[in-house]
Amino acid sequence: MMKTAQQKKVVYALANLGKVTDLNPSFIGNTSLQVQWTRPPDVKWDIRRYLVEWNSAETENAQQYSQVLEDKTQITLEDLEIGTEHEVTVTPLGMKGMKGDSEKLLVSTLDPRPKLTIAVEPNGVVKVSSDILLAKGRGKEKVDLAVFQIEPETHEKRTVWVLEGLAQEVNITSLEPGGEYWIEMTPREGRRFNYSGSFKAYPSCEKGQIQEGLVCVWAAQESKNPREAIEVCRNNQGELLDYETQKELTPSAKALLASYVKTQFWMDLSDSDTSAALIDGTSGTCASAKNTDIMCCTFEVTAEGELDDLKCTCCNEPRPFACKTQARVDLGNIGDITVEDVTSSSLTLVWSMASSTKWQQPSYLVEWESTDENRKKREADNQLVVKDSGITIGDLKPDTSYRVSVTPYTDKTQIGGSPKEITVSTKEGKDMESIVNLVMNISSF
Repeated sequence: MMKTAQQKKVVYALANLGKVTDLNPSFIGNTSLQVQWTRPPDVKWDIRRYLVEWNSAETENAQQYSQVLEDKTQITLEDLEIGTEHEVTVTPLGMKGMKGDSEKLLVSTLDPRPKLTIAVEPNGVVKVSSDILLAKGRGKEKVDLAVFQIEPETHEKRTVWVLEGLAQEVNITSLEPGGEYWIEMTPREGRRFNYSGSFKAYPSCEKGQIQEGLVCVWAAQESKNPREAIEVCRNNQGELLDYETQKELTPSAKALLASYVKTQFWMDLSDSDTSAALIDGTSGTCASAKNTDIMCCTFEVTAEGELDDLKCTCCNEPRPFACKTQARVDLGNIGDITVEDVTSSSLTLVWSMASSTKWQQPSYLVEWESTDENRKKREADNQLVVKDSGITIGDLKPDTSYRVSVTPYTDKTQIGGSPKEITVSTKEGKDMESIVNLVMNISSF
């Protein structure tokens, strides 16, 4: 039913016709509403006609629409604005311009848009806006934004900030990388609303990509052979999706990925110890395949209809594929590292930041190793996380060169920034110093 504007004001005389009851919505859509009611009780009149009036309740002097119904206690209102509160009034009518008492209902259409848009930038600035309020012309309204951190173990909300800003954009800073947060936006004046949302403080993936922590996954809109698929991912600063990464995806993320690739897709199995177990037993041609590190896989489906593990086979024809990339957390850059003190068994270093960050003030991961030792990986006991911009490293070997690395670091979520290294040597041991002094004393005679 199309909206009918009231062209001429009809004057009704108030009579004892009662008031409708049970006025409520029987259907709510994005742009339509269905409202129903029950005829007035305890009234001797035979009420068959009703005046239905409706208008947007969100703007002053909104246009009023009306329609008179006969032998109906239900109406469908169409062509309404999405996500908008409407006031619907139903009044029983009699003959010769008589009317009863009016009953009012406030009801909102649905809105498929997210109430809040949250974008996390690599440098730690979180931009919060409301596309809904922007569409309503309320972007310039002042709002309060309450920020709560959700404790991982108890799930309790702890107030972090209460910020002031505009509905079109409020910036949050000083959050913990990887921390989980809940935000609530409310207006300082004007029509009330309470928009809320949650997010994890990882840099946001690009639109259309699947986000899982710091990992962004996206399906290419084409089918390629394995070599071409790898090249497409590299050209987009990514890598071919591998088995271990997809295993960490949540069920909803896996379902979204499966809806994108739809069928068998290329999967990097080179780092998977379970690749042999993934093969479905029909892969007799694997021996002749050019590359068994990359196979075409598909998600199995359980009896309950949920996605299960992958099953893979060898194939050479072009297949769909997905790429992954790692979001970068900019914790700032270490500036100069200064050696303040050196002994035969310790080093004291201090440093400054060459560039700052909008994240919560990071800690620092300090790692050290002897340049004489050929190690692929530093020992765990040769690293330390410190809050201050300085450290004294003890229990070192005398007269030994050490490579020391300092990295901005969040110890709670174990996210590191860009490291900076310095090489410095400890002094000679006391025994060597005594020998040198003895030689110098003898030579003086």
